[in-house]
Amino acid sequence: MKKLLTVLLSLLVVLTIAGCAKKEEPAPAPEPETAPEETPAEVTVSSYAEYAALPTDGSATVTIEAYVQAAQSYYNGATLYLQDKDGAYFVYGGQISEEDYAKLVASTAYGEGWNGLANGMKVQVTGTKTEWSGEVELTDATVTVIDDGDKWLAEPVDITSALPTDPAAYMNQKVVLTDMTVVASNDDGAAFLYNWDGSGAEGDDVYFTVEKDGMKYTFLVESYLCFNGSDAYEAAEALQVGQVIDMEGFLYWYEGPQPHITSITVK
Repeated sequence: MKKLLTVLLSLLVVLTIAGCAKKEEPAPAPEPETAPEETPAEVTVSSYAEYAALPTDGSATVTIEAYVQAAQSYYNGATLYLQDKDGAYFVYGGQISEEDYAKLVASTAYGEGWNGLANGMKVQVTGTKTEWSGEVELTDATVTVIDDGDKWLAEPVDITSALPTDPAAYMNQKVVLTDMTVVASNDDGAAFLYNWDGSGAEGDDVYFTVEKDGMKYTFLVESYLCFNGSDAYEAAEALQVGQVIDMEGFLYWYEGPQPHITSITVK
């Protein structure tokens, strides 16, 4: 009896092992699908409001049409201040031929070279809307001249009262700033500095500080826009602490409003 029981138990063990051997291995988990890379959406805007509503994260390729107000420089591309009747745009390093770039500049009175006030020529720009230190700009852009006789130059807007409240609404526009007092730009009492920290020399950007209603602002004469020897550059070099001045320029932005000044008048 015990022998029979032993045989039966042995048979049961063999059957169990065989059954286990026949179990199927689980199928390998499928590899996660890789999402296709998103390409920037291509958007053609018909108004500044549509442009302003687009994100600044580089997710959209934008096409605009606007009028050139000033040409900052030409160095393997164009840096342009553009405007239409509703707002303004800043193009950094836009690709355009030298021949077409020359069509945009009305005067080189701001210095020798490819810079100066523009003649209001209309252009089409396709680029990526981005933001750098608060400045909204079009980068990786191509610029096409629309030479159909349609030109327009904006009248500067006085933003003196808006400067402490809502200056961003006027970003990159041609602006006027009035009755501002020159104050020291550093602890040594200098009325202006070459470069923001005084590390530069004649020919570099000229920075200066002004005060209005108890608030101080840093402005500059951008040497790529108003070269050394231009009226604006020499006026900045002649500033004295305590002078009251009026200015014109373009409301560039760097961690806050930092206009690129093109004209200074001492009162």
